[in-house]
Amino acid sequence: MVSAANRVNRLHQQPPGRPVVIDHIDGVLDATGLRLMELGLVPGATVTVTRVAPLGDPLELSVLGTRVCVRKQAASAFVVIASSASSATAVAGAAP
Repeated sequence: MVSAANRVNRLHQQPPGRPVVIDHIDGVLDATGLRLMELGLVPGATVTVTRVAPLGDPLELSVLGTRVCVRKQAASAFVVIASSASSATAVAGAAP
C-alpha cells in the first residue's frame, strides 16, 4: 500500500480549479513536452486545470495567464505539488 506521503501527483490527475505547482518533469520530453515548457509549464510554475473535456481528454490548463489545451498523456509527465500560495497569487494579481 502506498502512503499519501509517497504518492506521486501528476498534472492530469488534478481536479479543475485547484492550483498546483510543477515540481519536476518525469521521463524524456518529446517535441510536445518541449513546446509545453516553452509555454510556461516548467518546474516552479503554478498551473490550474480549468476545464476537462467530457471524455476526460484533453485538459485546459491556465499557466502564466494563458490557457493551453493539453492531452492527458502529455500532462502525465508533469509531477505536481499542492500550491500553498494560491491565495497569495490572487492577492498579488489584484489591482490596487
